[in-house]
Amino acid sequence: MLGFLWRKTLSHRFSVGHRASSGRCLSLRMTLDSGQLVDIVTVYFPCFSSSPEYSAELNECLSLIEDVCSDGNDVILLGDMNVECSLSNAGFRQCESVLSVYGVTIVMIFFLVISPLLTVTNT
Repeated sequence: MLGFLWRKTLSHRFSVGHRASSGRCLSLRMTLDSGQLVDIVTVYFPCFSSSPEYSAELNECLSLIEDVCSDGNDVILLGDMNVECSLSNAGFRQCESVLSVYGVTIVMIFFLVISPLLTVTNT
């Protein structure tokens, strides 16, 4: 299940957009000060599998993303796509074929966290 959090004072700027019945995708529409609309989509794609269930869930998410993109607003796409960025991965090929129509390139981002990030000492 996915969700968004925002400050109560900003709630007048947000409206819930599209929702996937699987709970793997959710979109919000945000109104900027200028009046411009921006759609924010968060996704949690299933881990790759060659099963029909994987294809169905991935297709549901990609269909939701297409619906949001077709509205013509700027779109922020974020979340966990769970695909290896390789043409040998069927999930990647499926995503790439849909998203490339909208000029989106999928990149894999790694974060390196070095612990401890913050050391607190009592004196």
